[in-house]
Amino acid sequence: MFSDNSNYLRFKKGEEPYQVNQNSDTPRIIYGDQRNSWDADRFLENGSYFRLKNISIGYNLKKEWLKNLGIDKLRLYATGSNLLTFTGYSGLDPDFINTNIWNSGTDSFSYPNTRSVMFGLDLTF
Repeated sequence: MFSDNSNYLRFKKGEEPYQVNQNSDTPRIIYGDQRNSWDADRFLENGSYFRLKNISIGYNLKKEWLKNLGIDKLRLYATGSNLLTFTGYSGLDPDFINTNIWNSGTDSFSYPNTRSVMFGLDLTF
């Protein structure tokens, strides 16, 4: 687009970006017009979600099994963070953190929360 709101490229009839189309759901972009900067809910979406944030599961082995090994206690465990997220949000993560007070509520393609799984064992001799 040029500063006079004209476009000197050739478009097919009916596909011009500057046409007035009463049936279009795409807003018209006009150079230098304040209507381009108005707040709108065009890209607003439902950010509700359900997430399995933290889960841990473990098993203590029986002392009878450990007698011959010289171990008093042995516990095996697995811990996971951010394993499942159910949402209709189209961005990377509905649980984003935006510290910009002038642009609140916008994820700006921020990195999603990391998913992690940890396995371990606790031994007592």
